[in-house]
Amino acid sequence: CNPNAGLIEVATGMSVAGGNIVPEEAPSDVCWTDFYTQLGFDVYLFNYSGFGRSHGTASPRSSKSRSPGVAATICRIFNGAMLSFKPSPDSIRVDTVSVGAHLINELGIEKLVIHGESIGAVAASGAARALTGVPTTRDKVSLLICDRAFSNLHAAAQRLVGGWAGPAIGFLVPFWNTDVAGNFVGAACPKIAAVDHADTMLVDACSLKAGVAIWKEVRREASTNGVAWIMEAPLVYRMADWENVGVIESQYVPSSTVRLQPPEWPSEKQLALQECFHFAACARRIGKLATMEKRASTRSRCNSEEDGFEVTNLTKSRNIANDQPSIVNAWKILASVDGLTGAPLGFSVKNGMDWTLCWLCSTLTFGGQVVVHNAEKRSTDKSATALTIIPQDFDCRPEGYESQENEFMVHPKPIPEAISTLHKIMDDADPTLRPVDHELKYCLGILEYIVGRLSSPQVVAASRQSLHFRDNLGCFLNLHCGHNNQYTASERQRLRDLLHEAVQI
Repeated sequence: CNPNAGLIEVATGMSVAGGNIVPEEAPSDVCWTDFYTQLGFDVYLFNYSGFGRSHGTASPRSSKSRSPGVAATICRIFNGAMLSFKPSPDSIRVDTVSVGAHLINELGIEKLVIHGESIGAVAASGAARALTGVPTTRDKVSLLICDRAFSNLHAAAQRLVGGWAGPAIGFLVPFWNTDVAGNFVGAACPKIAAVDHADTMLVDACSLKAGVAIWKEVRREASTNGVAWIMEAPLVYRMADWENVGVIESQYVPSSTVRLQPPEWPSEKQLALQECFHFAACARRIGKLATMEKRASTRSRCNSEEDGFEVTNLTKSRNIANDQPSIVNAWKILASVDGLTGAPLGFSVKNGMDWTLCWLCSTLTFGGQVVVHNAEKRSTDKSATALTIIPQDFDCRPEGYESQENEFMVHPKPIPEAISTLHKIMDDADPTLRPVDHELKYCLGILEYIVGRLSSPQVVAASRQSLHFRDNLGCFLNLHCGHNNQYTASERQRLRDLLHEAVQI
């Protein structure tokens, strides 16, 4: 299912979909057609009705069939623009279901893989859900791939244009259904959610990953409508941020309803929405004060140099290793925490509290698959029924990463390592940490909750089921290739492995 209603002539043949690949390093499979045919798949592409030379009718349009007159012309324009405009979300889903049913019922296809990229995931997820809901085609859909997809079009518009864009789409086209997250969850077949957290077209907070994670972790209801929309933080946190005080110290909004203690595993199986926002507010507060302290420290150092003397220990709040206030070092560690699904924590905190909520939900929902995948690669017994998780399984850094790091570039740190470092920083009882004592303890408690939950036998077993297509959540595929480029070599190899496992070819 083509991205952005792309022509099939672009998706194949011309290899334009290969993206920005250096010619001498270009692989032989520079477009999806090449990729699948080299694996032995037959590929079927089509133009959505109403696009290209596909008119959207059973037969080519004929001017002879049109009624003459001004009134008839106005009716045709209104009908085409408002009532039967094509392509639309409904029409591309119907097209894809028709193509899938034709391949299965008429051509006798036994194993069907539906791959939808970008807006093509609207068609792919809807078709997979429809085909797996019909007894004659249910067992023929071997795999659904939603590739760099949004959760719903309203959320994508909000993140790209502004908060008003989501309701505006609902007002202008109230009957459009672009709920990719709902169709993805409802499709009763093996499925993959492929997401790049650094995607500049469909940002991480509106991605399919974020929508499914929020729905599963904090929404916990049948409907996925509205997931991944911009969410406003509770008033207590917004006022505290505006007053520039601690997250529970607002003078205008009582914080008596705020839970002060972080959750613990296994007494709490899932997080509440307020707990997620409290974590987001705490992380934002630490980052804000650390930035202010660093700027003040830099100004103080510059003034000392101008006065002709050097101050080697301005305050007791300096860390001996790098001469930085402890709150700055704590934020450096916290901001670089690896969320296991692409983005470090600092990236999300910078973009807003609801982004941090998405980070937390995604880590808890899909992060376990990454941990289990690392544990399986480490394990010598591939057939073991139970896996024991160790701290190294949270480490996604490449081999030799130390030589690649410098003052300006560091790899995201695994959560267990971050927890250990933060404990050491807090043990120093540094004065700069007092204003964020509660915030730092709460963030540390959440990180410990993540490790305890993802390492627990029941979550490990459930993550292993998802990783190998044995439950309905879907397999998570972490990308680093951008929105329009072809996968990297390692990502293509991972997709090949998943295809072989799902389709059993």
